[in-house]
Amino acid sequence: MPELPEVETLKRELNRALRGKKFSNAQILWVKTIQPLTARKFNALIKDKKIISVDRRAKILIFKLVERGSTSLNLLIHLKMTGQLIYEKSHRGSTLREPKVEPRWRFTRAIFHFTDGSRLLFNDLRKFGWIKIVNETDLPKIFGETGVEPLEREFTLTKFSAILDRYPKRKIKSLLLDQKLIAGLGNIYVDESCFLAGILPTRIIKSLTL
Repeated sequence: MPELPEVETLKRELNRALRGKKFSNAQILWVKTIQPLTARKFNALIKDKKIISVDRRAKILIFKLVERGSTSLNLLIHLKMTGQLIYEKSHRGSTLREPKVEPRWRFTRAIFHFTDGSRLLFNDLRKFGWIKIVNETDLPKIFGETGVEPLEREFTLTKFSAILDRYPKRKIKSLLLDQKLIAGLGNIYVDESCFLAGILPTRIIKSLTL
């Protein structure tokens, strides 16, 4: 399950690989991945858009798109439990209809094609992941209730202590998983963090010392 470290790593790698590339089209193989948009509408929105950067907020990747110098759209991708993004610099023109296909294609839900012949595959075994295209003005609405980023400078011990002080009766693991308080943490890294700190995940916050 991709959590903050995996998504942050993906963001950095995708920035190196995709910045400056222009979409030629997208094959949507599982339309529910992009709902409420149709495949035709999705393609119309993404065609000829250039990626100027790949950002991250919580566990969501944000592709900043530009067309003729105007930044207005963002491509959002949430990997959820089993999502993968695989970048291929070039391919041999294989299609999904050929009898011999790569095993990972069995779970490919969308393929983004770029004008230079490279492509980006979105694979998702469980089909929980999603892809959205949203306006720049809608981003504050989408992330408005998302908590502080653990990798940002503002996430200090003082800030962390203040969050804990607001919920003295909650269990520490439950609070760390709350995306409205701290963004991006998931089950695996919360358990590992508690283990390294020598704190039971079920400890009540008010029982903790500084």
